[in-house]
Amino acid sequence: MKHVVTLTTSNPAHEHVSLRRRQSTTNFMVEAADEQTAILRATAHFKRLGHYIHEAKIFKKKIS
Repeated sequence: MKHVVTLTTSNPAHEHVSLRRRQSTTNFMVEAADEQTAILRATAHFKRLGHYIHEAKIFKKKIS
């Protein structure tokens, strides 16, 4: 089953530009058996890219 996970992240590489931490919201499609696994896979992917995760939630489920 495919899940669309909404992530609110910030990139620490951009913190030197301003004192405010910029947050961005991204929708990320993940294929997983349940919602918890989908959230874990999406957050792990963005953590590997070097982002800080502020919030992660399921936006939509798709049955394929």
